[in-house]
Amino acid sequence: SDRYVDALVVHHFDGFFLNRIPLFRKLKWREVATIRMAYGVLSKKNEEANRLNHYDPTYTDYEQNPRPGEGVYYGAFDRGPLLEAGLGIENIFKILRIDATWRMNYLRNRYAVPLSLRAMFTFYI
Repeated sequence: SDRYVDALVVHHFDGFFLNRIPLFRKLKWREVATIRMAYGVLSKKNEEANRLNHYDPTYTDYEQNPRPGEGVYYGAFDRGPLLEAGLGIENIFKILRIDATWRMNYLRNRYAVPLSLRAMFTFYI
């Protein structure tokens, strides 16, 4: 997409759920929920650039029979916005956050990953 909008909503529960469990209360872990939405469009000029990349949308068997010049597809969202939802725990060892993120749509692509785990380090100075 060459024009897009991306929105991210993050809610920090600050231990609302985990603090009710005695062991987790001592660890001081905090829960996080996220929702992400992205949507974009591709201009006609860049659609033409895809043709220059020799992209063939009818050719689907890239792994079994790759051929030279098949090109790379640069596209837009054609079936509505991309939606992701995630749950995570932060304040692990006071610097680590781990999130599990689920893709809600665009799952028909053979390379789409419906669940991903992400780790982030945060240092406060």
